[in-house]
Amino acid sequence: MEPDYIRISKSLAFLLLITPFTFAFAAAAPEAGPEVKENPQVSAVLSEISATQIEATIRTLVGFGTRHTLSDTQSETRGIGAARQWIKSEFERGQIAEMPPSIWRP
Repeated sequence: MEPDYIRISKSLAFLLLITPFTFAFAAAAPEAGPEVKENPQVSAVLSEISATQIEATIRTLVGFGTRHTLSDTQSETRGIGAARQWIKSEFERGQIAEMPPSIWRP
């Protein structure tokens, strides 16, 4: 019978030998997950997103100076009122998808 330290050494050597192969096979194995189907409506909406348009929108909103909720709600050039009016006009022009009318309460 082999001494314990030789038996443990052989087991350890075996584990060290097979470990790289275990990781190699695990990395090569495809991930099992649910099948995802592409939704054409989502793809159409995503294709319309424009980084340039997002930047233009942000710059316009920044131009109102502040959108603090306690800022002037009546001004057409500064504050939350101006920002709200501009966003409403974008909806009316059809530049933004429909939104419930309840958000336009003064």
